[in-house]
Amino acid sequence: MKKLFVPLFVAVAMLTSANTMAFDKKEKVEISEKDQKRIVEISNRVEEIRKMDKSDLSFSERKALKSELKQIKNEANKLGGGGIYISATAILIIILLIIIL
Repeated sequence: MKKLFVPLFVAVAMLTSANTMAFDKKEKVEISEKDQKRIVEISNRVEEIRKMDKSDLSFSERKALKSELKQIKNEANKLGGGGIYISATAILIIILLIIIL
C-alpha cells in the first residue's frame, strides 16, 4: 500500500503544479529613475533609524517612528512590487521530500 501511495501522490502533485506554473508567468516590471531614487532614499532613512539610539526617545517619539517605518514599508512594497510566491503543491512536494529523505 505504501509503495503505491507515494508515486500516486507525487503524480497528482505534479499534474496540479503544471497547471499553476502555466499561469504564474509574470512580466518583469522595470522601475523608473524616479522610483529608484525614492527606493535609495527609503533605504537610507531606514538605516538612519536603525542606527538611532532609541533609548533616549520618549514614548510618543517611538510611536511616531514606528508609524513612519510602517508607512515606509508600505511605500517600498508598492514601489518594489512582487515577491516570492510558492504554490501549495510545491510546498507539499518539499515537505514530502523532507519526510522521505
